[in-house]
Amino acid sequence: SHYRYHRGDMVKMWRSSLLLALTFLQSASGLINHEVTQLQQTGKKDGNNVSFSFQESPSSKFGYSLSSTKYKISVITVNRKRATDINDFFLSTGIQTRNSKKDLGHGVTGEFVSDVRQNSLDFDDLKRTGVTDKNYKLTLDKNSLVQEVAITKAHHAAIKQFLRSDSDYALVFESDAEMDKDTYKTNPMSLIESMIEKAPKGWHEINLGRCASECFRQTVVAKMDEKTNLVKAQNQFCSTAYLLSKDGAQKLDNEFSADIKFNNFMMKGRLYDVKRYMQYSVTPRLFQSKQKLSVCNHKQCQNVGECGFTDMAARSTCKFMPPCEQTGNCYSLDVADEQSFNYSFRGYPSHKVAKLDKLRDSLKKKHLRIRSLYQFVSGCGFFTFPLFVINQLEFAVRHGLIGHKAPIVYMPENHHYSDCHSDSDKQTPEFWHKWFKPLKHGQMQFSDVQEIDESNVWEFSQDSIMTAYYDRNSVHAYPYPGDDEWECGDKWIQYQRDEANFIMDNFIHVTDNMRTKAVKLFNNKFEGSGPVLGLHMRGTDKVVHEKVDPKLYVKHTNAFVKKNKNAKVFLATDDKSYVSMMRSNFSNTIEYQNAERENKNVLYNDQYPKDLKSEQVLLDSLTLAQTDSMVKCWSGVSEFAVYFRDSEFSEKPTFSSVIDLESATQKRKRIVGDFVTGPSKPQETCKNDPLPDWGKSKEGETYCCPHMNADFAKEKEAAQLKIGKPKTGKGCFVILAQNKRHETYGRTGLDILNNTLRLLYKNYNNREKDDILVLHEGDFDEETQKKVIAGRPEIQFFHLKGENWAQHPKTGIGRVHHDWAGVEGMGYRKMMRWYAIRVWPALKAKGYKWVCRFDDDSYLLSPIPYNLFGFMEHYGYDYGYRNIARETGLIWDDADGYPRLLRNYSSAYMGGKTGWMLDACNKKDSVDDLNRENCGDFWGFYNNFFVGHIDRFLEPDIQHFLNTIDDTGVIFTKRWNDLLLQSATTQLFVEKKKTFHFTGFTYAHNSGFHDMLHYGIVQIGLHEQKPYKSYISYMEEELKWNMAMHSKYLINVNGLLTLATPNPATCCSNAAPDGWPNGPEVLTPTQMLC
Repeated sequence: SHYRYHRGDMVKMWRSSLLLALTFLQSASGLINHEVTQLQQTGKKDGNNVSFSFQESPSSKFGYSLSSTKYKISVITVNRKRATDINDFFLSTGIQTRNSKKDLGHGVTGEFVSDVRQNSLDFDDLKRTGVTDKNYKLTLDKNSLVQEVAITKAHHAAIKQFLRSDSDYALVFESDAEMDKDTYKTNPMSLIESMIEKAPKGWHEINLGRCASECFRQTVVAKMDEKTNLVKAQNQFCSTAYLLSKDGAQKLDNEFSADIKFNNFMMKGRLYDVKRYMQYSVTPRLFQSKQKLSVCNHKQCQNVGECGFTDMAARSTCKFMPPCEQTGNCYSLDVADEQSFNYSFRGYPSHKVAKLDKLRDSLKKKHLRIRSLYQFVSGCGFFTFPLFVINQLEFAVRHGLIGHKAPIVYMPENHHYSDCHSDSDKQTPEFWHKWFKPLKHGQMQFSDVQEIDESNVWEFSQDSIMTAYYDRNSVHAYPYPGDDEWECGDKWIQYQRDEANFIMDNFIHVTDNMRTKAVKLFNNKFEGSGPVLGLHMRGTDKVVHEKVDPKLYVKHTNAFVKKNKNAKVFLATDDKSYVSMMRSNFSNTIEYQNAERENKNVLYNDQYPKDLKSEQVLLDSLTLAQTDSMVKCWSGVSEFAVYFRDSEFSEKPTFSSVIDLESATQKRKRIVGDFVTGPSKPQETCKNDPLPDWGKSKEGETYCCPHMNADFAKEKEAAQLKIGKPKTGKGCFVILAQNKRHETYGRTGLDILNNTLRLLYKNYNNREKDDILVLHEGDFDEETQKKVIAGRPEIQFFHLKGENWAQHPKTGIGRVHHDWAGVEGMGYRKMMRWYAIRVWPALKAKGYKWVCRFDDDSYLLSPIPYNLFGFMEHYGYDYGYRNIARETGLIWDDADGYPRLLRNYSSAYMGGKTGWMLDACNKKDSVDDLNRENCGDFWGFYNNFFVGHIDRFLEPDIQHFLNTIDDTGVIFTKRWNDLLLQSATTQLFVEKKKTFHFTGFTYAHNSGFHDMLHYGIVQIGLHEQKPYKSYISYMEEELKWNMAMHSKYLINVNGLLTLATPNPATCCSNAAPDGWPNGPEVLTPTQMLC
């Protein structure tokens, strides 16, 4: 029956309704067309499934008159006799199992639709076409699937009826719909009108009677009243009642007219998944089916309500707090990949992460409540749960989302390591707090999450938690087989450990009781013994990767026992057979915990007490963490033992060795840089293509710079030798500073200078007491100089004037801002000339033999454990640098100008020699190869830090070159800066073996304002034992920069954790970086910093 309401006037219009197996709703004005006739004939074949009825009025059905005074709304009833065995449809289509290999649209389209129209499809056809599993045994009415597909035709007819009307919206009901009067006590029309007004713009459908929805990961889009929300969610199943817009009806008509593959709400769901159908649901649902639907697996059936099977399994028989996205009472953060529950490795979408800037302040005022994944709890091992916690914390810390309120963990769900925990149970803790302390955050800890008001809480959405599980930047106990690029061996694993250790150290600790038990277990078994080897042999439930050949464990154990007197072995395993094997080989040496073990998988056997299983696996890991060396496979149990060594047993020395047998025995496709030891030369896997597109490589690759004449071993040796001041001459630091507004960047420099000096003294000069010359133009008065010196007599001020701070040539080269390239002022160009030309003779005149440059925005973030000038003298180096830059040479007016000048000079004065400037070029045969087409833009030294041997740079060959360049005026007219000229000087005249690339200490430089990294670099040195932990510490405590704003610039360069802009990953578009003070028409001269 069809009713149309407009401004309270009801016009009764009725149509015959033909339902079920192949029922179409048809408009009729006393006529039955050919299609209806066929349907009637079809109905005769299944007469018991066909019914005709007419609803006298909606009020007789729902008890209320569904009339609207605001909108034209058609009310259409699809009359049907529902089969109760919809469970067969749910199971066979894989809705609950989410079998990603099944695609119901492929291989069944033609036959399926054709057979339905002929009413000849039966269950055997569904098996044959792959819609159902061939081994599935149908337990109820075999025609249920046919009916569910066929009813889509009836809904399509209802949609067509609505499209022919002049109504704005349609309320579509199935005839067995009833209102949920336990929840809703009044006429729902005002609520429906409110939905129309509050639903997101462009909505197509609002499901008023959903079933089997994934409520656990829904998102509230609008709040209707105190108890009712409008949400979006996966699996908004059932078409018991729904509100349809005209646009939505048109989309469905187009889809249903093209090809009907399965029932209408599944087809809607597929449109929703590909973002072609804006479907929402009201919760609690307004309407429900009179018949109770059920979902079955091979063993049992359960009734389906508004929420699906996964929700019911998670809740079991207890009551606990739903996620924020389900209640709308707290904030749910969505940073999810849209394909997260399809095991996507794409990670956090950048457009969602970018929105965090607007949310950060409000989130920092709330508690982060950390939860697990409802969808996965039934298959999770014990250590998956702390991994959930680590990765939510890692993201929150990395993006600066945690303020002064402690994060909290809440895990009440039912799974194989914990029974469901009701909030009403105040006597026992939920899963997390049985085994771990409340998260530590400074001095703040919270154990009772119910003490905190919901409005003071935020959570990650369920899809976001899933995204974190697979995101490349998250912590992973081992590589996942679904993404081969992750399988990167020992170096990859070490980086995961660095990240995990930072979170564990700062937030996560086991309970005192568990730590005491683990120490007692270890001491009882090994007190008085020699070194202890920890073995983790995962057997029965080793499914993600293949099992490791147990002979490898025997081999390593033999080697350990032979090498170490009175050696002992602690064995952690889930497999009885491994215990027997190791006992037969090492009867007097092997020890293990008396734990529950099976020849099958004890994880899934809930006949064992869940708390006992949890305690035993945690004790195994904590005991492994106390051993001296460990041999392991890829598993959370032994990987967390590595984490626990640092977080729970920091008083012990580091492991003598940790051998990952899978890493050692499987071929890896890519080896990333090692953030612990680092390479001393470019890795063979890195490309040193010098052409302008060099930096465009796949995400995750290690980027390399040329000229990597680094030797970290020498830096370590120098630290051990404690090399002091040079014996043949004196060295000094020079820092050019301004006590006025910077003419290029607009900042005031005194506070920046003081910070630079503070860090230089903290990490070097409190010990070495080397001279420091603060260079200036006369803008530091005597009083200010005293404040800067502040009891540090090594600091002197040197006023640059005369030839040291002059334009050269004085005439004949035009004027700044009129004739010269670039936008920099006169002071900036004088600075370039000072460092390219004048620094050497000026400091020689002051009696120095060595010079180290710092800028007033250079930051020494970690100690240099030797004297820099003594290091250069001891190893015979003439020039040292910390970072590399790739400069354009400012090619705005003459692309070949800079290399042409070098070619001409070499040909005229050097016999065509080019030093080592051609090292990164394609052809290296002659001076003519020194051009941009062959070499790209040139590599040089990021010389805001350099150490130079003054006498070498005053020798005739270099001085002739520098004076020749100086006389051309190109420093002023072309803006060919000190970086270009100092780099060319070094590469043309100084032997490569006499240059050194420092990589041991952590250094930062930043041009522009200092609220973030605008144009510069932060590179963690190889002396840092925990690079990522150090990076976070420097960002938060020294630089005070927000990590979220910088995550896109963080890369791995030659094994060095590097934050840079521009960097190799964004090379070589020559686009201006964030914070570039000039307009977009003026390009930055530097393409890449590394």
